[in-house]
Amino acid sequence: MARTTIILVVSLYLNAYFKLTLAACPKDILDLRFLQLPTGRPGSPDSIQTSSLEGCFSNGNFFAGGDNSIVMKVPGTPANSGCVTTPNSLHCRTELHETSSWQPTSAVNSMTADLVVVNAGGSTCIGQIHIDESLSTKPALQIYYNSNGAITVGVERQRSGGGQVITPVGKVSPGVRFSYEVR
Repeated sequence: MARTTIILVVSLYLNAYFKLTLAACPKDILDLRFLQLPTGRPGSPDSIQTSSLEGCFSNGNFFAGGDNSIVMKVPGTPANSGCVTTPNSLHCRTELHETSSWQPTSAVNSMTADLVVVNAGGSTCIGQIHIDESLSTKPALQIYYNSNGAITVGVERQRSGGGQVITPVGKVSPGVRFSYEVR
């Protein structure tokens, strides 16, 4: 099954159209993040650093919506749109990254999102948690939203990937606003 991802941390893949209800200008919520876009060179997607995001950066894949939201899009797949991926992924994405990895021993790890998924192609990852890349390039946890609104959580059991255990957690119809928190 093809996967689509948003990290909110936020990654989007495969024709996913995503709206995060957060602020009128992306700079208002991006104080400790950088943005990865589905453009650039294969294996080396464009990254927009925090300092540029603070100036209210926007383009066709990432912009402020007219309803006090941030809109994130992915144009499709490398085969059908020419979008680019990272060396460790087959999927294009528009993705907000945290600036530091989660530390399992820290008491302050948390991730929250308030969002509306308008159109999800296949399975869109609406949140993921990474550990230090020197340990693994695969996310330790991913939250997926599929095209019929089913929400599942995948927990990776192997550093090299391929051992993800998927657990169903609920359902929210496309176009309906919802929130989640991971701690």
